[in-house]
Amino acid sequence: MKHLSIFILSVFAVITLSAAVQPVPTGTPAPVIPSPIWMDGKLHRISDFKDKKVTVLFIWNLDQHMLPALQQMSQVVARSDKSKTAFLGVGGANVETLKKIPAITKLPFPVCADHNRATVRLFCRSYDRPPLAVVIGKEGKVYWRGSIRQVPAVLEQIHSGKFDLKERLRTERFSDAVSNAIRAKKFDDALKLIRAEWERFPENMELLSMQLLLLERHLKRPQDAFKLIADAHKKQPKNPGIFELELQLLRNSGKVDQLENFCKRLIAAHGSSPQLMIKFAELLTRMPIKDMRMDHIYLLMHTGWTKGKFANNKEKGRYALDYAKVMHGFNRTDLAYKLAVQAEKLLTGKAKAGAADAMTYYKKILFYATKFTL
Repeated sequence: MKHLSIFILSVFAVITLSAAVQPVPTGTPAPVIPSPIWMDGKLHRISDFKDKKVTVLFIWNLDQHMLPALQQMSQVVARSDKSKTAFLGVGGANVETLKKIPAITKLPFPVCADHNRATVRLFCRSYDRPPLAVVIGKEGKVYWRGSIRQVPAVLEQIHSGKFDLKERLRTERFSDAVSNAIRAKKFDDALKLIRAEWERFPENMELLSMQLLLLERHLKRPQDAFKLIADAHKKQPKNPGIFELELQLLRNSGKVDQLENFCKRLIAAHGSSPQLMIKFAELLTRMPIKDMRMDHIYLLMHTGWTKGKFANNKEKGRYALDYAKVMHGFNRTDLAYKLAVQAEKLLTGKAKAGAADAMTYYKKILFYATKFTL
């Protein structure tokens, strides 16, 4: 279930997509890479590593996503045990074009020229988007597909014997069922499928988010969305992510009159966390001006300052400076100055000097504020 999110985050993209070629199913033998043209002039095959190593296949196109992906690939290879894992690359261009790109020529693994994108059609499902990583087990079966950054975790599971292919197949069937329901605009059916999965894995925030999206956007049932949020809080009373989704729901539905109650419940659950208090205060500043309540923002910041459990003086000093900025913005430069004084006492080094500058700045504003006239 750990990697289910790569499916469910992509599900809604399938509404406008269609697949002309059926890609290889997970759990079945990996097909032969169609193109025989490799940048080093040699022929490399997935079957070369059968019964010897796990194989990772990197697939990418020549687009704006390529360069960051190439860096990630090199990092993954550097962190991996080469005695257990082999790496192959597939670039979506002819070999002459690939050889002109230094970042590709420097990759620490062989690269195939997939000029007609045949490999993409073999391995990419309707919701997959290159750059894509494909992990193939030692027996030659496709185990997993997803983003490059997830590869180390997948390899760790495989090499430690913890990778569950049956569960992977189950989550793919779930994803396909949801995708098909959404494509057919059977949103109630999709909701039932996701709800059942969420009941099994209530800690999965993507499943909760998808339900809210269906209820709000497609089924136009905001009241049911609020009931779902209430149920989520009961299942995961200490999960701050649920409060974040609730705040988004309050904003989207125009229920800003409920923000006071929201802040009180948030403080009751997480008031001892300065990080969460400042995070939600910042989220409240993004509300439309007509809906923004400065007293709510102050309440969260003040709670974090007076009741928060700081890890050390450095963390508390930085919070004081952030709190000072808020107070200055609310025309309470006198309080901002006092907070900067506290920060200067708590911090050291360059941070202490920065707090001293803030003190000077706020003090000057207080001094000159009554000197100016129109």
